[in-house]
Formats: sequence, C-alpha cells, structure tokens
Amino acid sequence: VAFMHQGRITAQGAPAELAKLARTKLLEVRCSHPLEAARLVQGLPSILNVHAFGDHLRVGTREPTRARQAIAKKLQASGVAVDSIAEASPTIEDVFVELMRT
Repeated sequence: VAFMHQGRITAQGAPAELAKLARTKLLEVRCSHPLEAARLVQGLPSILNVHAFGDHLRVGTREPTRARQAIAKKLQASGVAVDSIAEASPTIEDVFVELMRT
C-alpha cells in the first residue's frame, strides 16, 4: 500500500507496517447514546478527536489511560451508560488522515 499526497508517495508498506506510523491511539467507546456522548467528551483533556460511528465512538488520544478515565467519568456523571471502552487498532484511513495532518 502506498499513500500519496500532492502527487508524491508519502509512505508505503504493508498495512500492519503503516499502522505503526500512527502516533494517535484510538479508543472505541460503546455506550447508550453515542451522539450525545460525542458531544460530551469532545474537548476533554487528552482527547484529540471524537467521531461517532453508528453505535460507538472512536476517540483519538495520545494518553489512552487518562482518556479512558476521563471519558468514563464524564459519561457516567451525565447519565450515559457505558458498555465498554477499549483500545482499537487504527484503520488504513485513520493512518492516512493522521499522516496528512502532520
């Protein structure tokens, strides 16, 4: 796989190799109200970005332990039931977007 930006190859390798280029760690948050949860956790310390995908959120962070604790605390205090918060592997799209932002 090769990533191109403005006509130049910016990175190439097997998908697993490219995934290692991501500095942002991802958390997958499964909860009762994902859209409300996204609004609540956006802007918390250690949270870089939040995206709702159907029944869950994907949260970008460089401090997964701290982010996990902050998310759980905020959602529970707001009455949003949290089913799970787990680290997720980045997709090829996640890696591409991150590399284009740097």
